[in-house]
Amino acid sequence: MVLFYAGRLTELRNVLAYRYSHYRNDDCVLLAASNWFAKTFPEWPCLVTEGIFSRVIFCSAVTGRNLPTETQVEKAIIDEFDKVFEAANVDISDFQVIINTSDCDSNLGVYLSVKGIRYYFLETATDTFYKCETMRVPSELKRPYLNVIQIHDAFSGKSPLCTPILNEDSEFSKHMLANKTFLLRNTPKQIAMITAQDKHKIRQAFGYAFSPLEVKSVLFILQSSAMLKVEYERNEEMRKQYPRNKWAEIVAYSCQLIVDYYSSSDDAVFIKQHPAGRRNPALFASHFPYATEFSVLPFEFLGEALNGYEFDKIVSFKEYAGGSLNGIGKCVTGIGRTYWNVFLKYNKLYCILKFLEAAKYSGGVLVYGVESAALQIMKNVLFEQLSVEFFKAEGCSQSAYAIIADKLTNGVKERISNSNRIITCFFLNAELSEIRAATGKSHTINKLAILKERNRDKIQDLLGDEYIYAISNDADV
Repeated sequence: MVLFYAGRLTELRNVLAYRYSHYRNDDCVLLAASNWFAKTFPEWPCLVTEGIFSRVIFCSAVTGRNLPTETQVEKAIIDEFDKVFEAANVDISDFQVIINTSDCDSNLGVYLSVKGIRYYFLETATDTFYKCETMRVPSELKRPYLNVIQIHDAFSGKSPLCTPILNEDSEFSKHMLANKTFLLRNTPKQIAMITAQDKHKIRQAFGYAFSPLEVKSVLFILQSSAMLKVEYERNEEMRKQYPRNKWAEIVAYSCQLIVDYYSSSDDAVFIKQHPAGRRNPALFASHFPYATEFSVLPFEFLGEALNGYEFDKIVSFKEYAGGSLNGIGKCVTGIGRTYWNVFLKYNKLYCILKFLEAAKYSGGVLVYGVESAALQIMKNVLFEQLSVEFFKAEGCSQSAYAIIADKLTNGVKERISNSNRIITCFFLNAELSEIRAATGKSHTINKLAILKERNRDKIQDLLGDEYIYAISNDADV
């Protein structure tokens, strides 16, 4: 028998690819995390009924995380798995091959280390082993638990008992494990080799169903909230405005904004959630009542299921939106992680570009305290006719320019006071009194209210009334 472990639904893609490329005719059992996998994939019984795994066994992936000593942590993990296998009426020695996966959680790795059992270790994504070892350990993990994980090298693939299986492009992980024997894999190539019959079984297990439409269709692909969480922890303004108990709502709202801006009320909207987002279906329904949830089935397993149908537009939160999306969308746009830095300002930035478009402005735009990459993506997709170029504050040689500034910094003050080339300057977060003090009577100051033209009724708005200040040399601008 072959035992595969998948703590999260995101790891199932790799597990299925390896299961069918290396152990297609073997009796395969899936060990999964009850607190993550089962909650985000309620369709899991179909993995057995479709014959993909002979059985699914559940364990806890969080056992021992809050215990005060290393001894207690290790004992709790061992006791947990002993009970799991005893209840399932199997012995760990019954498995000839064990294939573990991990995305900063690997209690199974600790268990196998204590028992002295060899195993293979699938890397979840590019350089995951390196990231887990060096910087990407979840902040909520307590020190005794982390010590146990590190003692047994359960995150990194360094354990002498494991053979790591790395992504082909995991250059940092390869360097870190240069003194170990490791295997390489290419998951898309493995999936491409899976037979049409087996892909059909996988689609059935995921409950995939889709009928081509006659109307314009837009598919939005949401990403893990982990990226936004990093920005949230870094962003004092965001933390003040939204406490941590509003976390799930912030994530939903940030996604809702993109859906609203990048589709119209006439479009048929489909949303492919990140698996972690499926934990709160009520929240999804409240923010996207007009949308249809697309299957969480990885795109590589679609195969011939779409019968050549292409979505009119696909919008992904990743920077690169190609790969498995090629051939299923007529227009594919990658928003990129810079969006997470600006989504609270998105309405304001949109209105500024709308203002410049209406004024037929053409030229350079200096940017202070705002991601110019996010502005560029917005312009490319929503303002194709707007002929502007965004520059960081230093090194602008344009004869005349506009400014977009998050706050009235000393750099902005100096730029305004020393230049007569400014056409207009927009402030996202500045008080009228400080703008007046900085500009005196040399500029006209306008307070511009943000008119939010929503594509749909009842769309939620966490930000309330918004406005920006604009100063110009010409009162008519």
